[in-house]
Amino acid sequence: MALAEPFAVDHPFMPPDTFKDDVILVTGGGTGLGKAMAQMFARHGGRIAIASRKEEHRAAGVAAIEALGGTAIGVALDIRDPEQVTRAFDEIEASLGPVTILINNAAGASWHPPRTLRPMVGGRLHRSFSTVPFSVRRSCIVAGWPQGAPAPS
Repeated sequence: MALAEPFAVDHPFMPPDTFKDDVILVTGGGTGLGKAMAQMFARHGGRIAIASRKEEHRAAGVAAIEALGGTAIGVALDIRDPEQVTRAFDEIEASLGPVTILINNAAGASWHPPRTLRPMVGGRLHRSFSTVPFSVRRSCIVAGWPQGAPAPS
């Protein structure tokens, strides 16, 4: 039995306005999987913030969203730096509204020989994946959201 052909990349799996009230921050959203996820959210009405350390990646992500007719901004961000994360959330809120969905796709790492990876796991990689959620929690508390309560709709 042959496998069915996959759906087209723009196949609508949800109603087009599913994320119309959402601001989606996609770290690493200018390339690869991050860009594809950002495009999916845009196709379904979300306003997108593309975060990356590299200007060319931010520009590519924003251009891809705008080509779909969506709304997007690029935000300079190194997710390993808590101050940059806080600044990015402030910038996004000023332009698009408060972030309601976070796709933490970026990893602030680079290629290293396998023998050097073990020390990195406790340092740089850990900071890459812990800084953004910590800053999001802090931003929610500052915004007055009670701990454990759903975001306002």
